[in-house]
Amino acid sequence: MELCIIVESKRSQSLHKFLRREFKILKGKGFKVFLKEKPPGVFRCRMIESRLFGRRDRRAFKLAVANAMAIFVTTEWEQLLGAQLLKNASWIESQDWDVVRDKLTQERRFLLRCRKQIEKRAFKVLSESFLVNVEGFVRFRLQDITEKVGEEAANILDEHLLEQENRDFINVLKRFASQQQNDGLETAHVVIFPGNAFRIYDADYNILNSTVENAPGFIDDEIKYDDLLISHLVTLAPRKIIFHGEYGFSATLDTLKKVFGNAVSHCKGCSFCSMLIKA
Repeated sequence: MELCIIVESKRSQSLHKFLRREFKILKGKGFKVFLKEKPPGVFRCRMIESRLFGRRDRRAFKLAVANAMAIFVTTEWEQLLGAQLLKNASWIESQDWDVVRDKLTQERRFLLRCRKQIEKRAFKVLSESFLVNVEGFVRFRLQDITEKVGEEAANILDEHLLEQENRDFINVLKRFASQQQNDGLETAHVVIFPGNAFRIYDADYNILNSTVENAPGFIDDEIKYDDLLISHLVTLAPRKIIFHGEYGFSATLDTLKKVFGNAVSHCKGCSFCSMLIKA
């Protein structure tokens, strides 16, 4: 049995490596397989079939070639899948594409899922024809995979934009808090109550704000409570912030730690906490 896989000569070295690796595995299982590249970019994959297990051997042979093709496509995804995507993606700029490329290259889970789908498609094509042009295979048989790469690229850029906005927001809060620091409190004690209401106390446990649980527009709205608490603390600019009680906004705590650093802590239990529990 013989299969012929064609790829652009400038990328033939990469495909050659993956085919050679798959054939080494087959040879280790006793298969008589041969690989020849002539001319550059044209791979002739040949197997001498067993009389007893011809059908089974043909399937294993095609699966090996399909797997090599799938690994090749996902390894060279930027030139193959990405090239198709960029033709129809005027919204993406070069610096944005750098973010997408780096993220997909570093985190291979998405490409691994794609690889499994590509392997199935490649096996189907190899079952229909002994000759496959890889670039044509990508263009006409992997259009939905290319679309998925586009969707993943959009998700990556959305996350990147959100992270950038968060960093900018943190920097603004840091600058504002540092400007207020000279006139700020020494210590602020923060208590989060059930229902997301909160109170802020000074070092002598005097209330600095009224409980906002009945404030219009804030009932059962954790995001607005988050923003309100951050706004209060950044305005007060305390040198030390201590959270008390079992309740709290983990996301808010993370934000405040980024703004105030080690000045933020969570009390594990004190006389004030005991008083709150009794109350």
